[in-house]
Amino acid sequence: MKYNKLLVFGILLLFNILFSSPDTFQVVNKIEVGERTFHIDIYGNFATICNYSGTVKVIDYVNGEVILYVDDGIITRPMAGYFINNYLYVIDNGDPSLKVINKWGSLSRKIKLNAKPINMKVLKNKFYITTTNPYGLYIINKDLFKIDSFTEFPVKAPFISVMKNDIFIPMYENEKDNIFSTYKLLYRLSTNDFIMNLKRISYPIDIEENNGKYYLGEYFNGGIYEFWDNYQKKVAQFGKYLTNIGIFNNNIIGNSLFGGIYVYSLENKSTKIILKDIPITDFAYNSSNDFLFAISHITGEFFVIDKDFNIYETLKIEDYPIDIEVPTDNIILVLSTDGRVLNIIRRF
Repeated sequence: MKYNKLLVFGILLLFNILFSSPDTFQVVNKIEVGERTFHIDIYGNFATICNYSGTVKVIDYVNGEVILYVDDGIITRPMAGYFINNYLYVIDNGDPSLKVINKWGSLSRKIKLNAKPINMKVLKNKFYITTTNPYGLYIINKDLFKIDSFTEFPVKAPFISVMKNDIFIPMYENEKDNIFSTYKLLYRLSTNDFIMNLKRISYPIDIEENNGKYYLGEYFNGGIYEFWDNYQKKVAQFGKYLTNIGIFNNNIIGNSLFGGIYVYSLENKSTKIILKDIPITDFAYNSSNDFLFAISHITGEFFVIDKDFNIYETLKIEDYPIDIEVPTDNIILVLSTDGRVLNIIRRF
């Protein structure tokens, strides 16, 4: 009996080797989303696409279906939104407010804001909304549907980084003509205070955490800094015009609009670059950390990169791909602004 089991196991193993195929990626659906769309907001199985011209689509990306389309003037200039428990929560920059749209597309509730909302993230039961006129941050309790607080910022700070159970907001437009308009580097929600800028870091844009250490990237200069309260140290240089950073298999990843995906190893403290001559708009990775995905708005390409940083596969997306999200290990979403479509890519 023992030898029969070994024989069966051996046959099954041989069958898998002979007949299994490597992973491949294909565009399985293209959903029209409008002419002024620039980013994707994900909550659960739903992607919300805001068209700055005044419409919003909520897409079930698993089934490839539009489940809600708001287009009757309820929203003037939608900037970000999340579909939660059959309600769409969306910020309106034209009519400064947080609006709640029910599953039939009607306005259910509204909170008026005294500043123009430009970005929103959700963490647990609260919405975090950055604003202009004045610059600042609203915190809104979703369950009670009321404003908890508003914190004013010294400069324009639209970007929100969610780190586990904390929120960090870099003071983005902090310098002009080599003159700093503020020495506050970023706002930290958990302590309700600012971390000061000790290294003249200009245009901080994105923040990541790994094993209790925090890292920050700067937009124009492309520097990567490790930081905490009274400590900042430059650890890497990621070209110029850096828009995002991330942590992928114990590496800091960043993309440059001038060209390339930069990789800084946290283990051996070295930096390398792939796709050096290709401007990269955005990148993302799946939760298993076995593939990294990148898009180029210039070449119109979608790149699949394996964990050894080899180019595994390339797809032609076209139509100015501008944003990418990876909500599951097997589904990738790419928004093409000129094409006015959301591309749904599946892994097979």
